[in-house]
Amino acid sequence: MCARGQGEVERRMGLDGGTTATRADILRGASWALNTAEASRSTRGGCIGSNFVHKGETVERAVARTSAWSSCALTGAELSAARGVCACRLGRLYDKQTIVEFILGKLGKFTTKQSTFMVANVLGDEEKSKATRHLRSAKDFFDVHPTQSKDGDGFECPIRGVKATSGVDFVAMRPCGCVLSAAAVKAVNAGGRDAAPAKTCPACDAPLSSEHPLPINSEDPDVLRALRAACEQIHEVEAVAEQE
Repeated sequence: MCARGQGEVERRMGLDGGTTATRADILRGASWALNTAEASRSTRGGCIGSNFVHKGETVERAVARTSAWSSCALTGAELSAARGVCACRLGRLYDKQTIVEFILGKLGKFTTKQSTFMVANVLGDEEKSKATRHLRSAKDFFDVHPTQSKDGDGFECPIRGVKATSGVDFVAMRPCGCVLSAAAVKAVNAGGRDAAPAKTCPACDAPLSSEHPLPINSEDPDVLRALRAACEQIHEVEAVAEQE
C-alpha cells in the first residue's frame, strides 16, 4: 500500500483499529448527557461519602456548555435560528421542527420515517424515556429567539454582547422569547427594593406575561430542581383539568 493510502486508512481507523470520533459525535453525546443530568457533585474542599455512586461519565463542562447552546437537546442536531428554536419548561433548547415531530410521534402521529425512528429510539430506552417524560405536549414549549453573535459563532446577549457559552447565566423572556443574560435583565430591574419589575422586555419592548424569565441551560442543580418541580405541578393541574 502506498504511503498516501496508508495515511488515509490510519486517518479513518484512528491508528488503533477503531473509528475516529468527530466533533459532531462529541457534541451530540454531551448534549444528551447534559439533558439527562439532574444534579452535580463537587469534591472541592471535601471528600465523597462511601454511599456515593458515580453514574455515567462526567461531561467536560466547556464541551457540555457549547453543546447545550449549539445542539438540540433531544437529537444533538445543530440548532439554527432560521429553522426555529424552542425551549422546554426546564430551559433546554430544541430544534423546533424536531420537537414538533417528537410530540406528534408520542401521540401516534408520525410525519416522517426519521421521526418514527427518533421516537422509537427515545421511548425504547429507559434512561432516555425518563429524561424526556416532561415533554408531553406543545404546551411544554415556547419559541425562543437567541441572538446570533457578531462573529457568527454561537449566540450572545443582544444588550451586553456577552456570549452564551461564556458561563454566565442566561434567561428567556416570556412570551416574546428574547434570550438575554440574567445580568442585563437584573440591571434593567435595578431600582431599589420597592421598585416594580419591568413590564416589558428589555430587548424588544414587548409586554411580559411573567415577571420571572425562564433560566436557559442553567448549570445550577437547585435551579433545575425548582424548574422540574414547577413542571410537574403544572402537569398535575393539567391532568386534573382533563379528567374534569
